[in-house]
Amino acid sequence: MAVETEVPLTGGRITPGVVRVGDTVRRAVTAAPSFVAQLLGHLQEQGFTGAPRHLGTDRAGRDVLTYLPGWVPPRFRTWADCQVAAAGALLRGLHDATRGSLLAGDHPVVCHGDPGPNNIVFSSEGDAVPVALIDFDTAAPGDPVTDIAYMAWTFCVSSKPTTPPTAVQAAQVRVLTDAYGLDAASRTHLPDAMLERQAHNARCWSSHLDRPRPRVTDDHQITERIRWSEREHAHTAANHHVSRQPCADYDDLPPRSHKLLNYQPEERHPMGPTIDRPAPQVTATHLRTLLDSSAEHPVLYISYGEDSEVELDVWAAGLVHQADIVLTRATALDLLGEEPDSETITAFLPTVQQAVDEMISVRGL
Repeated sequence: MAVETEVPLTGGRITPGVVRVGDTVRRAVTAAPSFVAQLLGHLQEQGFTGAPRHLGTDRAGRDVLTYLPGWVPPRFRTWADCQVAAAGALLRGLHDATRGSLLAGDHPVVCHGDPGPNNIVFSSEGDAVPVALIDFDTAAPGDPVTDIAYMAWTFCVSSKPTTPPTAVQAAQVRVLTDAYGLDAASRTHLPDAMLERQAHNARCWSSHLDRPRPRVTDDHQITERIRWSEREHAHTAANHHVSRQPCADYDDLPPRSHKLLNYQPEERHPMGPTIDRPAPQVTATHLRTLLDSSAEHPVLYISYGEDSEVELDVWAAGLVHQADIVLTRATALDLLGEEPDSETITAFLPTVQQAVDEMISVRGL
């Protein structure tokens, strides 16, 4: 009987001893083997090709999965927009394949749980784009935003000084969410979901220090991953306002964003049931700040702070989610003139306030 050659595989950080045997992968069974097997079978039935097939177990009691050819990154790095977009589309395909299924239960979808680059197979040709998800150990019913938040963090956001500026990172998060097709409500909550995933990551690695040996890796590596998660959390928290989804290029804003009086609330994405929370009050200071801002294409927008606090702020159009924009400076100048006096600004406040009230009402905030 021929001896099967086992080739060690790299990628995931939790499960040791993953090997390739011919066209299959052998790995220790998951903590919930029945659920993972059912999930992979369901994905196959749904025609989702971005996951391995579960073939049963071998004589050693290991799971046997189909081998997916390609490349799994050994570490996190900066990615091209086309790679980020492909990852977002892949994750959406997974979620759509489980939406409304018995496996999802009372939750919207089944989440992968750990959709970072190290658990994704990239094509080995061309631009090396994501083509499949692997390592479904932590898959479970849940809210898709938790998966998207983890992917946004691990693909787009980094505290390393060698990575792109924060504004560029935020813009790439939008590439991801656009490719996924994330709704407006979820985009609003994405930064907070990212922070929670980072905090959860730190807690998860900390828990490994309390477990008996042998552990998934040595104590030094575990400690470094805890510290890295904490640095990433601090970076995201410090740039919370920038990590809100950026809007499209200023020149591409729809007419209603240029002309406040043409505002059409029905064009906005509904964001859930209305909660009794007062809209922020527009003041003359807000308009003066907008008119005097040195930012590139400044806009007055609705900002979401800690504990769902809602307020108004002025920022560059390219760093603000389009759906949050109340008024651009170009529109304000059109309607108020180059140097409006206090009386003119005061008279204009009710018009702006009406737009803010309608936006808050439609958003369900």
